Amino acid sequence: MLDSLDKNGSAPTAETTLLPTTGRSAASLTPPGWARESETAGDLDRDGRADLALILVSPDGEHRVLAVGRGTPQGFRKVGEAALPAHPLQPAVVGVSERGILSVEDLVGGDTAIRTTYRFRYDGQSGRVRLVGLDATHFSRSGQHDANRVSINFVTGERVDQLEKLEADGTLTPQKARRRKGRPAVLYMESTPEPSSVLGLTVA
Repeated sequence: MLDSLDKNGSAPTAETTLLPTTGRSAASLTPPGWARESETAGDLDRDGRADLALILVSPDGEHRVLAVGRGTPQGFRKVGEAALPAHPLQPAVVGVSERGILSVEDLVGGDTAIRTTYRFRYDGQSGRVRLVGLDATHFSRSGQHDANRVSINFVTGERVDQLEKLEADGTLTPQKARRRKGRPAVLYMESTPEPSSVLGLTVA
């Protein structure tokens, strides 16, 4: 898992971290040379002050990072970051609900692609951001093969797997979903898994 990089997108050292820990704006939280793909403001911690979520892309395009800054009177203080798969097919959609849930809708791949929705929630006790849910679908954008869907609720431990079978006429027919009850897990956003590993795919 990518935890931190230097300003050129290289492997981290003990002296380097991916993002500044504080900043007055999204621009001041963006390392030199990095681009902001998406950003949004919303009240994640329900304190009445706007917080910030943004997706940053390294200069070489090989690294994407979701970062969350908690609003303070001085600006923003970083409370979490997560590595996202590189080379999206379109900019990710980032939003904050009225209940303070941060959602990220992402699409990566080619003709065979993975569509993922991540859900995060600020944890006031730890002062960090938790991954509470992840939905991922592996599918063909041109209708060449079956689709596989996985939905995980990390708070309850429930996982749902469902196959959508490709029919001769090109339509997809949902098969019976398989539900499994696992142990609840406390995952902070730094431990966000790769969607391909959640789907059980082997990536070359």
